[in-house]
Amino acid sequence: HGTHSLKLAPDGKSIFVLSGNATPLTDIQSSRVPRVWAEDNLVPRLSFVAPGPGFSPESWIASFDPEGKNFELFAMGMRNPVSHQYNKDGEMFVYDSDMEFDKATPWYRPTNVQHIISGADLGWRDGARKHPTYYLDYYGVIATVGAGSPTGGVFGTGAKFPARYQDAFFICDWSFGNLHSVFITPEGAGYQADVQPFISGRPFAVSGTIVNPADGSLLVATTGSQLYRVTYVGNESTEPSKPDARYQAFRDQRHKLEAYHGKKDPAAVNVVWPFLNDNDRATRYAARTALEWQDVALWREKALAETDPRRAIAAIAALARVTAPDEYHTVPGSNPVRDKNLESRMLGTLNRIEWRGLSYQDKLDLLRAYQLVMIRLGMPNPADVQRLVARLDPFLPANQTELNRELSEVLIYLQAPNAATKVMALLRTTPTEPYYGIQEWINPQQRQRQDGANFNPAAPNVGKSQASLMRQDDQQHYAMMLRTLKAGWTPELRKEFLEWFVTA
Repeated sequence: HGTHSLKLAPDGKSIFVLSGNATPLTDIQSSRVPRVWAEDNLVPRLSFVAPGPGFSPESWIASFDPEGKNFELFAMGMRNPVSHQYNKDGEMFVYDSDMEFDKATPWYRPTNVQHIISGADLGWRDGARKHPTYYLDYYGVIATVGAGSPTGGVFGTGAKFPARYQDAFFICDWSFGNLHSVFITPEGAGYQADVQPFISGRPFAVSGTIVNPADGSLLVATTGSQLYRVTYVGNESTEPSKPDARYQAFRDQRHKLEAYHGKKDPAAVNVVWPFLNDNDRATRYAARTALEWQDVALWREKALAETDPRRAIAAIAALARVTAPDEYHTVPGSNPVRDKNLESRMLGTLNRIEWRGLSYQDKLDLLRAYQLVMIRLGMPNPADVQRLVARLDPFLPANQTELNRELSEVLIYLQAPNAATKVMALLRTTPTEPYYGIQEWINPQQRQRQDGANFNPAAPNVGKSQASLMRQDDQQHYAMMLRTLKAGWTPELRKEFLEWFVTA
């Protein structure tokens, strides 16, 4: 979980270093990640380590010059990837770890393939405080792989393989003996990916892989002191594949926005503003990150006056992050003053957005923007609390799990009168489902009961053997939020809540 890998940048002018989640952030001279990072959880989450002096970035990637100087933070918030690799477009990818102790909890994040872009925060936090991948201030995951232990990885560039495999990202899963092939294809300014098994064995504790430039084979090492050479035999062409130029214009536009990361430029606000509501998530992320680096006096009023829903959400989220103190960047004992008038105006901008006209992701983004405003500026004044409760309470329960989770969190934070009744109803009615352990996360599309019994979601206890474990992700989330709720309880609801811990 310390410092892992060094890799020459695609332009050959700098070296990138990747560190795991137990590595303190080194002294950096500059950063592409806005220096406003924090835990950013509205309701206090569970922690399994002693509290420290403040949030510090987890696993991070930085670059430095050939003299070993001028460290610049490039991205942060991973768990424990062991290597970073570049595809033919010069874009960076990692295979990131899970936390094995978290399995079957609402905060479990399976191993995944991440696209690492400038200024990205991948949302890893300690314990139960991890951010879900759908948060607007999170970017990266393009494929979920499953339970495992990531080690090495390499793109097939230069291999004497068919074109599809030359462009694949080969990733090593040490614990379950798998070498996966990840087929990554452009989509907008980012990518999508499909993970397929390539080689597996028992034992096959794969630790690293490279393409041999001498013969174009794929060399695979294991911790059992074995070295395998993988070659292709067949009729398909093994001539070097051509770069995939699809969506190149989208990536070029993203890079233009990323040029404003880490520096102030008077022209930046007008350049990035139109892209805050772009249909592409990577472009929106790059634009918001660029905005957060600019002098807030140049765009504060512009953000507050914005009427386009998606652009207003991004702008207010950025404004909350850069104008309010957080635990990591506040001088101890300084007692910073939070501008409650500004908070009221920010909430007013978000309140103007019509909920029913938003897409599913835009609704999640709106709820996250509300959260960031209140995380950074504190509990709103009573009048704003009443307005916000009246606005959001009718939408709980929703038809989607993620919306229920985020709506519950906001309403519980605000101590809404109906929160106890509504969230307890969710706790009571949200079905559990069988947890299949390792296999479920490897291939959730082909779930099979280990005991062979048929599972009826409407009667989750029917056909369940004593050996089976029932997943209770959503119920655990609601219980974790409800522990902070003081308003709206009746003796009956309180009794039912406490009894959940006995039967869960």
